[in-house]
Amino acid sequence: ACVERAMAMYEAIPAGGPPFAGFRREHGRAWCHWRLGNDELAKRLAQAAVSHAGDGGLVRLRVQALKLLANILGPSDEAHVILERASRLAESLRDEELLAGLKRHGQEILEASTP
Repeated sequence: ACVERAMAMYEAIPAGGPPFAGFRREHGRAWCHWRLGNDELAKRLAQAAVSHAGDGGLVRLRVQALKLLANILGPSDEAHVILERASRLAESLRDEELLAGLKRHGQEILEASTP
């Protein structure tokens, strides 16, 4: 029920607004659909969030969207490539905290893929 309420809130954000609003809408919807098991739709929405953040020059938010996309993809080579991309962006911001979180997250994905 909580995820459905969150979904309704994110869907209430008008589509076609400024990049920040577009990012928030699609990132939130992607997370909700992922939690509900709709992985393909969640992946498309997370990719849209990446695009909105890029359109607005919102690098930190783009990193967040890439991290969500890697989560949705789960243990895979594609997720690893996406996390590397996110790490390069975090390095360009010189954001050590963000970079450390991405490194931890990457290790979790790699460990999840180990039988």
